[in-house]
Amino acid sequence: MVKTKRMRNLHGKTKKIRIDVRAATMQGLSKWYVHVFEELGWMVLAQNKGYTDKIKTYKNSLERLKTQLEHKLVRLHERDRKEDVQIMLNNLDVLIHHVDKDF
Repeated sequence: MVKTKRMRNLHGKTKKIRIDVRAATMQGLSKWYVHVFEELGWMVLAQNKGYTDKIKTYKNSLERLKTQLEHKLVRLHERDRKEDVQIMLNNLDVLIHHVDKDF
């Protein structure tokens, strides 16, 4: 399903953008999960250089990933996959807590 949303650009004008709200695949979620853990080191460097916008984007990505994992957990019926997603969610909660504390 695709939704449209109005966004304001830098010049004050609004435009419609399309947002894809379909459920993410397990493979896509796994790659995203690995990526946010690998990117933590880059965020430490970004904070050191004062790039707060990158850190804000990273935090937003963590929250979006958590939402997608929770959504996937509800829709899964396979016990093994549910356990995998639950482990991913628990680890992501630890990462989010760490990021909120340090950044």
